Amino acid sequence: MTACFNARKLLSRWMSVKTTMGALIGAIALLVCAAAHAEPAKYERATSSFPVARCDTPPKIDGALDDPCWTTASSTGGFYRFASSSPVAEMTEAWACADGRNLYVAFHCHDSQPGRIRADETQRDGDLSKDDRIGVEIDSQGTQRGYSTFVLSACGTQFESMENGNTDNIAWAGDWQGAVQKTSDGWTAEFAIPYALLKYPRDARSVRLMLFRNLARETNRTVWPGVPLSVTDPWHDTLYMQPCDGLSMPYFAPRPVILPYIRAGIGQTAGVATGVDVKYPLSTTLTGVAAYKPDFQTIEQSVSDVNFSYTQKYVNDHRPFFVEGANYMPDSDLLYTPQIANVDTGVKVVGKNGPYEIGALHTESGGPGGQEASVISIGREIGVTNNIGLNFARGNQPGEAFSNVGRLTGGYNWKNGSTNYNAFTQLTGSWRDSSWRGQQQFFDFSMNPKDGKPGFDIYHSLFGADFYSELGYLPELNRKGDGLSIYQDNRFDKGALESYHASTYIDSWQHETGGFFHNYQNGFMDLHYRSGIGFHVGYSHQIRQQDSSTLYRDHIMERRFWWGEKTLLQGGRIQYDSGTQAGQSYAYAVLAQGVRFSRVFSSQLLFNRLDLGGAIQTQTVVSGVYHLKNERSIGGRLVSQDRDTNVYLSFNQKTRGGTDIYVLLGDPNRRTTAAGMTFKLVRAL
Repeated sequence: MTACFNARKLLSRWMSVKTTMGALIGAIALLVCAAAHAEPAKYERATSSFPVARCDTPPKIDGALDDPCWTTASSTGGFYRFASSSPVAEMTEAWACADGRNLYVAFHCHDSQPGRIRADETQRDGDLSKDDRIGVEIDSQGTQRGYSTFVLSACGTQFESMENGNTDNIAWAGDWQGAVQKTSDGWTAEFAIPYALLKYPRDARSVRLMLFRNLARETNRTVWPGVPLSVTDPWHDTLYMQPCDGLSMPYFAPRPVILPYIRAGIGQTAGVATGVDVKYPLSTTLTGVAAYKPDFQTIEQSVSDVNFSYTQKYVNDHRPFFVEGANYMPDSDLLYTPQIANVDTGVKVVGKNGPYEIGALHTESGGPGGQEASVISIGREIGVTNNIGLNFARGNQPGEAFSNVGRLTGGYNWKNGSTNYNAFTQLTGSWRDSSWRGQQQFFDFSMNPKDGKPGFDIYHSLFGADFYSELGYLPELNRKGDGLSIYQDNRFDKGALESYHASTYIDSWQHETGGFFHNYQNGFMDLHYRSGIGFHVGYSHQIRQQDSSTLYRDHIMERRFWWGEKTLLQGGRIQYDSGTQAGQSYAYAVLAQGVRFSRVFSSQLLFNRLDLGGAIQTQTVVSGVYHLKNERSIGGRLVSQDRDTNVYLSFNQKTRGGTDIYVLLGDPNRRTTAAGMTFKLVRAL
C-alpha cells in the first residue's frame, strides 16, 4: 500500500497546479490502486449439469409441439430477464431432447398481447433485430469463449451465426431446420440443429447452452439459465451458459464441400470465367478452405460516404473467401483484406482446438496488380478470461521486397464484485527482408462496471515512423500518445427512456521522431426512447499539426435525431454536423429513410452532403429489394456522386440444395453504369 500512498501524495500536488486532464488521470490511478489491492472474486457460473433427454423418434419440425418426444423432453423451467431483477413481461417455456444426429429444442412463447407480435423480415439470414425472436446459443467445445447462434423469428425466418464465421451459401455453411406456429396465447417453435454443423472434440458428450427470447417491444431479452445482476455485458456472457450432458455426439468422417461456379457476361462485362471453392474438415475442430479463381466481381462492396477524413476510410469486406473464419484472423492493422484486390489461388486453415485458436491463409495472384500474402494467427486461452496470441503477416507486390510484421498479444481480466477489470497489451515489429522497419506498441486498461455506474478506458500507443505493413490498415504513423475515455451506460426495463450512453474522450499525441502531432477532446450523449426515437448531441475539439507549417484548430458540433428504431426498414435519421475542419468552414448533413411498401418490397434512401470551405460534394444512394420468396429476391442500387452515377439490378437465388443463381444487369462496383449482363451459377458438390 505504500506505493499507492506515495502516488496519491504526488498526484494531489500535481492536480493542484495542472489541468483537468491531470485530475482525471489521478482519479483513475487511485481506482487502479484500489483494484490492485482488492481480492478478485471468482466468476459465478452454472456448475450443475442439465441432462438432455434422449428421443427415439425425432419430432416433425413444423412448429407444433404435438410430437411424443416433447412429453418426455427435459424442461428448462422459466426464463429470466438478462442481468435484471425485474419480472419478465411474458412467460417462456422451453424443452430439449436429442438423438444421435441432432439437438432438438422447442419453445412456447406466451404473449398476452398477440396483436403486438412483430415479424417483418422474411429473407433468411436477414435483419431480425426488430422482430420477435427466439434463439439457441451453443458453446460446442465447452470453453466458455465462443458460441454459434441459431435464431427463429415469429414468422419462421431463420438466421445463424457460426462461431468461426460463415458465408451465405447454405450448402457451404451447413443447414438446419426450424419452424413456428401461431397459437391463441402466442406462438410455438421447434429447432433441429445437426451436430455436423458444430465443432467439438472427438468423443464429446456435452455442450453449453443459452436459450433466449427477444420481444420487439421490450428492451431486455429473457434467457435461460438466469444471469446474475453483476454481469456488465448487456447481451451475453458465455461464463453463464448451462452445461448440458447426455448427448451422443458422433464422429463425422471428413467430407469436402466443393463449390464450383461459372460466370458469363455480355456487353461491358463480357467474358467467361470459372473457379472453385473447397471446404474440407481437417479435424473435428479445424477447417481447411481452398479457392481457385474465386469470383469477386459479383460481390457488392461497401460504399464510403463523402464526409471529410484526414485519413483513408475503412470499409468492410464481403468476399466469401475472406469472410470464412474471419474471427480467427489478425486485426485490420495487420490484415485489412481490401488490400488484397485479386486472388488466383488461396488456402486457409481456421478453427479452434481446445484452448488454441488458429487462423492462417495464403493467397497469390499474377499479372498487373499481382500480389502474394501469407498470414498466421495463433491464440492460447488461459483459464476462462485470459489469453496470449502470436500473429504474423507477410506480403509483397511483384518486384518489391517482402513486408513482414510480427505481433505478440496478451490479455488479463479479473472481476471484483460487479466490476470487470481488463488489461491488454500488444507489441508489434515490422521489417522488409532483413531490414528493421519500426515497431508498434499498445497498452490498455479498462474498468467496466454494471449499468448506471461510470467506467473508464485508458491507453498508451506508439506507431513507429518507419513501421510498414503491406497488408494492414494504417491510416497514420509516426505518433505516440495516450488516451482516456470515461463513460456511463444504463438501460431501463420500463418507462419512456429505454437507454442512454454518455462519454467523454481525451487524447494527446506527439510524433515519434519528436514534435507535437495533435490533441483531441470529445464529449457526447445518446438517448434512446421506447417509442423508437433517439437523440445524439456531441462536441469535439482538435488541434492538429498537419505539416511543419500548418496547424489546424478544428471544432465540430454534432446533432442527430433518428426515428423508427423499432421497425424494420422504416426507420430514418437526420444528422447535421457543423464547425471548422482543416482550417475551413465545415458542414455535413445526412438524411436516411427506409420505406416498406409491402411485406416483400422495401427501399432505403441515403443522402449526404459535405460543404468544406464552400466546396460542395453530394452523394445519393438508393437501394431496394423485392423478395420473391425466402431464398429468392430482386434487388438494385443507385449511387450518384461527383457527377458519376452507377445503377445495377440483380436477381439472387440461394437454395438449401441445388443451384444458386445470380443475374446482374450492370456492375455493382463501378463509378458509372455498365451496359452489360452477368450470369453466375454455383452448385455444391
